[in-house]
Amino acid sequence: INWATLIALGIGDIVAIDFMARVFSAKSPAAARKACFTAAAGTVAICVPFGLVVLAAHSFMPEELDGPVLFVLLDQYAPV
Repeated sequence: INWATLIALGIGDIVAIDFMARVFSAKSPAAARKACFTAAAGTVAICVPFGLVVLAAHSFMPEELDGPVLFVLLDQYAPV
């Protein structure tokens, strides 16, 4: 277990809490359904680009990395 795993688990719990709050506070089942699908679309829109960047990073980064791929990419290759 490293820091990236703990951060991912923490972010996952935030999404779960947000989902439950949205369901419990909805005025109707249709409103809950709409809010959940909207949140799912937002989550995909935010997370998929990061996943694609990490997958693409393996093509130009060295085999031996000094930490998680996204953190190394941001630290060494991203503009300041």
